[in-house]
Amino acid sequence: MCNPHSTRSVKSATGDRGRKLHVVSEKGIFTDLDKVAAGIGWSVPASVREMQGVLGIFVFYQRFIHDFARIALPLHALTQGTKPKKNSKKKFTQGSCVFHWGDQAFKTHVEHLTSAPVLAFADFRIPFELYTDASGDLGRFSTVLHQVQEGQERVVAYASQCLTKPERNYPAHKLEFLALQCAVAEKSHGYLFGHRFVAYTGNNPLTYMLSSAKLDDSGFRWVAKLRF
Repeated sequence: MCNPHSTRSVKSATGDRGRKLHVVSEKGIFTDLDKVAAGIGWSVPASVREMQGVLGIFVFYQRFIHDFARIALPLHALTQGTKPKKNSKKKFTQGSCVFHWGDQAFKTHVEHLTSAPVLAFADFRIPFELYTDASGDLGRFSTVLHQVQEGQERVVAYASQCLTKPERNYPAHKLEFLALQCAVAEKSHGYLFGHRFVAYTGNNPLTYMLSSAKLDDSGFRWVAKLRF
């Protein structure tokens, strides 16, 4: 992570065009649409292997896509439990409901990539703001890390994660607790560790988690992660 205020010479737009799939400029970080188009061809994958290749590109760009886990869930479902051989001829059936489900998710991903926001450089001189949201029904939690820079709210990074089957049965307050500790201790740890930040969650009881003794085993583990 670089601090733009300590960089004296910055080109108008720079990036390793041979390998990187994003562009860094004085305005922030944004997607390189030419590289994205070359990587996925803007066509719907027709086989498991093609879908896995496309998912690799989408995962690379997940920090640019809000609620990535929810959008990508149908695409992951198309590859679950499959281990295609090197010369596999297995194709998706165009008329199947599963293919239609993945088709819509693919188009949604493309729309998000072509309209992805310019992510701001993290300014460690000012506090961060972290927003978390968890839903057992949707099977995911998502986070947004941003800062108020020069009077404007700028997104620094998006993050999200699918829930396991046991996690989907958690009560609302435990789901929000899970999302908070994952965001602070894992997803945004590189930005937040040792720096000031304010966390906003959708569950008021979480304000008492550091002083309450009524926690289960996982709750105590999560509190330990947040404290260290």
